[in-house]
Amino acid sequence: MAGSTARLESDSAAPTTALSLRGVDKHFGRTHALDHVDLTLYSDEVHCLVGQNGAGKSTLLKILSGAERPDSGTIELRGVGHNRLGPRQAIQLGIATIYQEPDLVGSLSVAENVFLGEERVRAGVIDRRLQRRITQELAARLGLDLDPDATVDTLSPGGRQLVQVVKALRHDPQVMVMDEPTSSLGQAEKESLLALARHLASQGIGVLYVSHFLDEVLHVGDRVTVLKDGRVVATHERDDVSLDRLAEEMIGRSSTSFFKKDPVPLGDIVLRVDGVAGPGVESASFDVHAGEVLGLGGMVGSGRTELVEILFGARKRTAGRMELHGREVAPRSPAHAIAAGIVMLTEDRSGTGLLAKRSVRENVAVARNERNGFLLAGERRVAEEMVRALHVVTSGIDQDVASLSGGNQQKTLLGRWLAVDGDVFLLDEPTKGVDVGAKQDIYTLVEELARRGKAIVVVSSDLSELLSLSDRIAVMRAGRIVSVVDAASASEQSLAKEYVGV
Repeated sequence: MAGSTARLESDSAAPTTALSLRGVDKHFGRTHALDHVDLTLYSDEVHCLVGQNGAGKSTLLKILSGAERPDSGTIELRGVGHNRLGPRQAIQLGIATIYQEPDLVGSLSVAENVFLGEERVRAGVIDRRLQRRITQELAARLGLDLDPDATVDTLSPGGRQLVQVVKALRHDPQVMVMDEPTSSLGQAEKESLLALARHLASQGIGVLYVSHFLDEVLHVGDRVTVLKDGRVVATHERDDVSLDRLAEEMIGRSSTSFFKKDPVPLGDIVLRVDGVAGPGVESASFDVHAGEVLGLGGMVGSGRTELVEILFGARKRTAGRMELHGREVAPRSPAHAIAAGIVMLTEDRSGTGLLAKRSVRENVAVARNERNGFLLAGERRVAEEMVRALHVVTSGIDQDVASLSGGNQQKTLLGRWLAVDGDVFLLDEPTKGVDVGAKQDIYTLVEELARRGKAIVVVSSDLSELLSLSDRIAVMRAGRIVSVVDAASASEQSLAKEYVGV
């Protein structure tokens, strides 16, 4: 594997191995999810793992956390080889996992979450003072200013991720697995979490870092391993590989072929929003034309998601007016919005998007059936058309949607709204947690919707994504739309300044 010996030659002493995988293999039916994977993680490094959705990353992480058992191969920790791990055994052996969606109880305090299920008890009573003190000590070890009494629901997405790290640190891990930890974070919080990953490595904790953001990988990682179709394609030293090389190894094409939306002739105004307000939104006014992609940008907490939820009827509108094709519309619920022709791809696909225990077919067809008020014939045909058009990798439309990779789940949700054929598409973080190949497919789909005369609003925390996709970008700050800029004349730097009011 390229680059794996360079590290040994450059160091005066061989680094300590925190984790070693040898020949790890896993099948799910006819799918060969992992094909004899070898990987070494050192105790002083951030080792990044990249690959398309379906490449095997999630399966590998589940094996390390004890959620799945490999068919064969060895997991070596502390010099001892294991054929498989259980969840509790993984923690006891020093593997901690930070998931993309924080596994926390929002109504409890930071300290209560850190000790949840393993409370410190004295004389039959939970010792909350001790729990608070230990939480503060763990946070201080990471250089964090974290209030142990703060309710988790009051924290920002980045704050909740930090709680997960502090909770994991309580078990004194040797290995910290971080699965897409920055996918919901703004730029400042991303930078803080990347700095934290580097800090963990400096403390002798091997960090296995999974991300779809290749620029992030090249910023934080010491080494990068590429997975494709369950196999290790290569392992590189960070300084020996470029973004373009990683993209080629992951998806078989150069990053220079990545997306830049072609101009689409704009039609009449489809959606007009005038002074709309509600929980989290002070005032928002804009319009979107047929064939236009309006980007919605701003810092995390600026009100972007709250605004599109108000437009979709998922959040109460307290002021303002909405017009669709020149006629007033006032969605009181998502069902009313869908009936009017307004559809929304939610940021939280697992929590508020997918019907997790249902099939791909049911997930695609549910909104189409609801809009018409009854079960429609041709459900299978429509689902098959969407799977084919969106290149959803699945064994069939009756496969449980929860068993798909993140990118294919996202495409399934997009297929739901394509089947409805609305007039306005509200897309909240449409490429969250998907690989560069799936991103390209989603970008192409957005462009096709524009060519069909749809009005599209895209919320994204990725500055380059907004600039690539959008015709104009509406900037939100403190619950208000403060400016609308032409994407063609904007840059990442100018947009970032708009976000913070410079």
